[in-house]
Amino acid sequence: MLKVATEAPIESDTVVQRMNLSIGRILAMKRGDMLELIDGSLGALVVEGQTANGPKVVFNGHLGALNSHKAFKVTSTTDLDY
Repeated sequence: MLKVATEAPIESDTVVQRMNLSIGRILAMKRGDMLELIDGSLGALVVEGQTANGPKVVFNGHLGALNSHKAFKVTSTTDLDY
């Protein structure tokens, strides 16, 4: 059972920055529009996993590189307590 559970896929999200936007601004956005990121937002990323109790932070990290591609570099893990 543990092997099946550890190989089961989960939904996860990499969060760059949380921001509040008005519905009007969101609806007015079109291809090529940009959202300004605050200084340091790429230096403090998180990966969240979806749980029955909502999203939980799984990893903390920052923007890195792997084989000339952008990547998430894990700097710390969190204790998942469901």
